[in-house]
Amino acid sequence: MTFLSHDAMASATGGRWVGPPRSGEPLAGIGTDTRVSLRGRAFVALVGEQHDAHNHLGAAQSAGAAALIVSRFPDGFTPSVPTLLVRDTLAALQQLATAWRAEVSPFTIGITGSSGKTTTRRLLHGVLSQQQRGTSSPKSFNNEIGVPLTMLSAARGDDFLLLEMGMNHPGEIRRLSAIAEQDAAVITMVGRAHLGGMGSLEAIAVEKASIADGLPACAPVIANGDNAPLMKALAEFGRCDLRMITFGTDAARNVRLVSREQHPEVQVVTARAHGQLVQFELQLPGIHNAMNALAALAMGLDRGLTPAQVARGLATVEPSEMRMVRERIGSVDVYNDAYNANPDAVAAALRAFAEVAARAPRRVVVLGDMLELGDAERALHEEVGRVAASVLQRGDRAWFIGPRSRSGADAAREAGLAVEWVESLDGGVAASIASALAEGDAVLLKGSRGSAVERVLPALRAAPLVAG
Repeated sequence: MTFLSHDAMASATGGRWVGPPRSGEPLAGIGTDTRVSLRGRAFVALVGEQHDAHNHLGAAQSAGAAALIVSRFPDGFTPSVPTLLVRDTLAALQQLATAWRAEVSPFTIGITGSSGKTTTRRLLHGVLSQQQRGTSSPKSFNNEIGVPLTMLSAARGDDFLLLEMGMNHPGEIRRLSAIAEQDAAVITMVGRAHLGGMGSLEAIAVEKASIADGLPACAPVIANGDNAPLMKALAEFGRCDLRMITFGTDAARNVRLVSREQHPEVQVVTARAHGQLVQFELQLPGIHNAMNALAALAMGLDRGLTPAQVARGLATVEPSEMRMVRERIGSVDVYNDAYNANPDAVAAALRAFAEVAARAPRRVVVLGDMLELGDAERALHEEVGRVAASVLQRGDRAWFIGPRSRSGADAAREAGLAVEWVESLDGGVAASIASALAEGDAVLLKGSRGSAVERVLPALRAAPLVAG
């Protein structure tokens, strides 16, 4: 792949080339990690709170970098490759991403929401790949560095580019949208994530809805029509020139959930899309994933795919990345949904788990702390405790892990659930959980990323009773 010309890079960033003369060979792209091969690429020296890549310019050259992009030269360093001197390397990375996206010109879709971004992105990639070629965010590259890196990974000839956009403070979505210059937007839902940084559900809705603010006229916005705060925020932007396509359960939605049947391995979903019935199988459990699939269905149909093509694409997507991944350990089924958590996501996971594990003789949940909830932290953990008690049955069991989860454990216990609370997973707690399991149990692991509840898994794999 040939990247932007040296002159185009200088023009995009407002920088100037210094150092050795430029090679006549075009660059192959951009890199930010000296631990992998940088052969033929330009290395961008990003500066973080605890890390300054300007200290590793020599390593970048040793890794094969054909150019450097810097905002300063460390004492005693002399570049051996052409070097683009810019005011701010992060801004330069973003400017180059915008320029590259304009160069390769794929149809670009920004995906945001309090939950479901990664799953919806994967579903949409499965759908669009039935007819086209494209690039999408690896894992959860959804911030000011991850979004431009995803854009820079787009290839010439790509038909689509899928970008996740996350946030934890006001203005972040708008800035990411300005970098991406996307052609369409998907908003999965607005929930109570990052309350500590945003303050209220209404503020979160406004932030998520801002993804639509920079779209071109007539662009499609696929939005969760059942989410009242989101729809209010979108209406208040006053963009009457956009094509609003809603999905949800209400009869007024453009793409509506009609029915679903949860089976052990798949759920069968029937939807009505613009008056037409569409049925598909989904390997991802729960109504929340059915809703994510409706968003992908809506966008796929808008991009010209047939219902049959969309159904085939949705059926190909498997659980991944600690998102309700089922693992059979001996006689026990473990559902690892420990990637991240907020109150709405935990409630959705608990309800999905209750469905897929309905035939298990006993269901066990291991719930870690939920982070970044601000002043509502205690009340929201109590809410999760009550939800756990409502979906589990007599004889089922729950472990609550972490200082914040103590209030959830108390609420679940008061509601009649058999509960254990521990300060952390240290000191053999994971082994104790494993030893308390019985043949045929189904186990759910769920918590914020900082809780790392998946640390229970090695103990489960090693437990003689579980492993059989």
